[in-house]
Amino acid sequence: MEQNRRNKPRMHHNPIFTDDMPLGLGMALTQNPSALDRFQKLNEDEKRELIGSTHGIRSKEEMRAFVDRFAGADDSKMIF
Repeated sequence: MEQNRRNKPRMHHNPIFTDDMPLGLGMALTQNPSALDRFQKLNEDEKRELIGSTHGIRSKEEMRAFVDRFAGADDSKMIF
């Protein structure tokens, strides 16, 4: 088992997700292929901004709705 930069154990390194990503966001992204594809295409600053905009989300349903909106958002109208 690896250790990340905060000495938290993790099973493996997945370059798609960051150490600061909320677990619920990662799970919701993996359940929505369109959102996951879109997330992978973001640059690092955009990923940080998207992650930051999820910190007020308090339920699995809210996170899933957020990710669904992200997946369907027009590029000129990014939701974060």
